[in-house]
Amino acid sequence: MSVAEFPATGATALAAGSIDTGILTEPEMGARTGPCTLLIVEDEGRTRTRLAAVIAAQPQHLLLDAVATLAEARAVLAQSVPQVLLLDLGLPDDSGIELIVETRRLAAPPEVLVISVMGDESSVLNAIQAGAGGYLLKDLDDLAIVAAARSAAEPAGAGQLGVADLAGWIAPQRHLGGWSRMHDLI
Repeated sequence: MSVAEFPATGATALAAGSIDTGILTEPEMGARTGPCTLLIVEDEGRTRTRLAAVIAAQPQHLLLDAVATLAEARAVLAQSVPQVLLLDLGLPDDSGIELIVETRRLAAPPEVLVISVMGDESSVLNAIQAGAGGYLLKDLDDLAIVAAARSAAEPAGAGQLGVADLAGWIAPQRHLGGWSRMHDLI
């Protein structure tokens, strides 16, 4: 899927500026002034289309692309690094964990939110240890996915949700293998 397929994302990606002082001024401490850029990596067509539509419908989000493989994701990342990477773990050409590790080496790595059907403790721990900032289950409702993406894109300390806040998005109303909250794992 390309950005052109989502008319709601007609904005262009904004170049991220650097803050020389390292101190956030009052306007910089609030919400982003431009759209948050996202890349979706999901091999299952219906889920990819759903996620892309949900993200593209949000004026505060700019969908760079929605791709099905790590090779396609690497090609997009070679051109533009999003602020948020929404990533499936089970991809046809390798594990999404590999891409998490690769993105951690970038000068300005994206915030990685894993979205997966695998809610077992091992999958969650492996993703978090590799550098994922959050772990979402695919059956979450659209509002929770939008809220997680928005939170991941916020600068640290600017209303960003913490681990305990994101825990409800990992396994809502479930008890998976004896745990149901992310902070129980860390």
